[in-house]
Amino acid sequence: DPEILILGGIDKGADFSVLIDTIKHQGNIKTVIIMGEIRHKLAQIFNSAGLDTHIEVTDSQELRPIVELAKSFANPGDVVLLSPGCASFDMFKDFYDRGDQFRDIVNSL
Repeated sequence: DPEILILGGIDKGADFSVLIDTIKHQGNIKTVIIMGEIRHKLAQIFNSAGLDTHIEVTDSQELRPIVELAKSFANPGDVVLLSPGCASFDMFKDFYDRGDQFRDIVNSL
């Protein structure tokens, strides 16, 4: 199924080359929404890699507008995947808080 991927958080020096290769070859990821402190760095990395997937950078510090943005790109049957790949301390208490907020927002839609 087509996917909208939400990722980002705090830059901890991770190597994103495997993620970029996966997105390039996956074929079903139609939009990547980048959030958090690392958002501009990731956008540069993705653009430099020639990623043809739509990249959306959000400055929102709250998850609800980010999930609503993902919903705006989604069609019936699409998957919205929260897979940040980064620490969450810039926007959330911890990764439990991040997951709980995501679940609560999705369930309220």
